[in-house]
Amino acid sequence: MRKIKVELNERGAAILMTLFLVLFVTIVGVSLLNTTFYGEKNNIATIADQQEFYRLEGALDLMIFQMNSFEHHTGRYLMYQDGTPVLDLKGNRIQIIESGPYYYLKNDNTKIAEFTIDGDKVVVSITDIRHQGLSGDNKLKYEYTLVAKYKTMPHLSREVSLTAIAENKSSVLPVTYEDADDDDDSGSGESDFPGEPGDRIIFTNFSKVNGAKADDWSPITRYSSLGFTKFKDYYQLEEPKTKNPGSNVSDTINWEDGSNEKIKYFNSLSASGNDVDILIPDEYLAYANTVDISGCGNSGKLRISGVLIAKSISISGNCEYELAGGMIAENITVTGTPTIKVSGDGFDSGGGAGGYIPKPPAPIYNIPESTFNQWTSGISEITNMETKR
Repeated sequence: MRKIKVELNERGAAILMTLFLVLFVTIVGVSLLNTTFYGEKNNIATIADQQEFYRLEGALDLMIFQMNSFEHHTGRYLMYQDGTPVLDLKGNRIQIIESGPYYYLKNDNTKIAEFTIDGDKVVVSITDIRHQGLSGDNKLKYEYTLVAKYKTMPHLSREVSLTAIAENKSSVLPVTYEDADDDDDSGSGESDFPGEPGDRIIFTNFSKVNGAKADDWSPITRYSSLGFTKFKDYYQLEEPKTKNPGSNVSDTINWEDGSNEKIKYFNSLSASGNDVDILIPDEYLAYANTVDISGCGNSGKLRISGVLIAKSISISGNCEYELAGGMIAENITVTGTPTIKVSGDGFDSGGGAGGYIPKPPAPIYNIPESTFNQWTSGISEITNMETKR
């Protein structure tokens, strides 16, 4: 009887163990199923959030692209400071075109835009616009915020704060000039007259003034160390032509020939004996290689009412000279008993004398490479990004 009881107890223990294992496996299985279900649910929620985020981000990118691509044709054109229009490489006038995010805001464009991203409508608004004037580096600035929201879910938004910067540009460009004086600190770019106001006769290399009338000539003759070429370039003179008008210049040259050219060129101006009447009239400049006057006869006169410039001037004899303008020479020699009578004020500060007004220095119209995008503001700089729910 005992033996039979023992066998029945062993079978009961085996049944209990089996039931325990089944229960354990069931619990573990249910737990795994729950973990998988909730994990899948979380993954679905995360993917949905990411898609919402990307759609809002895409709308912001489209708005930024729209602002960066903005162009405003102003109808105004670039000009030089002397009123000359600025031309491009094809000879066309350059219109001022304002472009970029700064000018998008400046020209008061729409502050709300709607985009369709993957079938969903997203509205982007420009808010918190703050304009700042010139900063220390001469920049203009807008600070602003872009806010992207779903049209159907306005509680969900993506914000980005940006700064748009543009340089403060002028529509008038400076003009430089040929033969500009490198030592000119005025900023005008124009060259200065190499002489001094009030000068009558200027020489740059050699001067010999003697004879009975030396005291009449010496006080009005001044040396300039700047060199003859400096004066030649200032007056924009060409090389003298191989032309000799003869001794009686006033009868030989038609000064008022209708050309409006106030400069006359000669290889030489000379007179010797006879009654000569060499005249350089008001408002004119005569430029010669040589001027050689050795005599004027009994009643000849040499009148310089304008400007006489020559590489070499040689005066002798007993001629009577009238100087109402000015003379410039590399070398000048005065001998004999010539007399000289002066009137007027000599050279003025601009190099004019006796009514002659020098041509202004030839302008040089430089077009900086930056001119063609003169009013382009840079891409906005992102200062902050934020998502709100």
